[in-house]
Amino acid sequence: IGCPNLAGRAYTRENLERLLEEGARDYVNHPRGAAWQDGRLRASSIYDWYQEDFGGTEAGVVGHLLRYARSEPALRLRGYVGPIDYDYDWSLNEP
Repeated sequence: IGCPNLAGRAYTRENLERLLEEGARDYVNHPRGAAWQDGRLRASSIYDWYQEDFGGTEAGVVGHLLRYARSEPALRLRGYVGPIDYDYDWSLNEP
């Protein structure tokens, strides 16, 4: 659980929307964005810290995740109404 990948190229007016959509889809479908643990949804703390950007509720976060879900684990979100466990891997910042 952590941050999305950094883009490998510069954002331009021509590619901005496409690259943001690709980045969101890749992140949601990777365990760094969201994963299942013991039947509960575990998501990056980014979704908690910036919840207002995702509708201001956990239902809004789930809606965002579903919008980009392509992998089987992500598709399990359909109908999920349980709590979200937020987590973040800070190990990159450790000496």
